Amino acid sequence: MSRMTLEWTEITKEVLQRDYPDANVIVVGSNEVIAELGDGEAVVVVNTVGSRRHFHLKTWETYEVLEGTLAVEVAGIGRVLHEGETLAFVAGAIHKTVGVGSQATFKVKSEPPWTRADHFEV
Repeated sequence: MSRMTLEWTEITKEVLQRDYPDANVIVVGSNEVIAELGDGEAVVVVNTVGSRRHFHLKTWETYEVLEGTLAVEVAGIGRVLHEGETLAFVAGAIHKTVGVGSQATFKVKSEPPWTRADHFEV
């Protein structure tokens, strides 16, 4: 992990811990930081490299962009979301998120609530 990426993840983690003090904040790889809020909700920040492609067997997800512009690939189809826009997709859909131009922050609602056991990278 480069020094710049390490700095981005640490700074982003600190900001999420400050903004969501009751959340469990985790760093996923070098390009994604998640604040798990509970009850199937999280706030995610991705940089311009973004998340790894993955899917969930049981979980449906809805994304709402809070800040920035988010590129989302779901089942091979790309879409760009701006602040306030949402996108929902079903369990089993392979997906990936990327910040466009800079990092993007989005809220995730998972039904049923997300678990590590239901997270599969491809």
